[in-house]
Amino acid sequence: SLLMNNWRAMLLSAAYGIIPFLFLPLISLLSNGVLLGVLGGLLHASGQSMLFYAAGILPHGVFEIPALVLSAACGVYLCRGLCRIILNRPDKVAAVELFSELLRVLVLVVAPLTVCAAFIECYITPVVMAFFM
Repeated sequence: SLLMNNWRAMLLSAAYGIIPFLFLPLISLLSNGVLLGVLGGLLHASGQSMLFYAAGILPHGVFEIPALVLSAACGVYLCRGLCRIILNRPDKVAAVELFSELLRVLVLVVAPLTVCAAFIECYITPVVMAFFM
């Protein structure tokens, strides 16, 4: 279920780019950053060790955060490309090529990163966190 949740989040982050001119994938990236910051702040305020927080985030975050950034970048690339098509700019890329490049990055880079992140989150992160409990 972690893998499916990660894939859904990554695909939505990229798919938000289908709406031209709004650059919604940046909101997805920003909201995840805010959530991580707020959670860290709450744990720190409650007296919890920051090592515990890092142990819960870093093992799988090494793969998941770059996957999220790449999927948001794909969404921004899609949004920018669609804006150029709509505005009929001379540097526009054909829609087929745009979606082909987007799919290639999502399948060949983002999907394997999320698989690694889900595996580590399931099997390794709990063991690492146990050291700091």
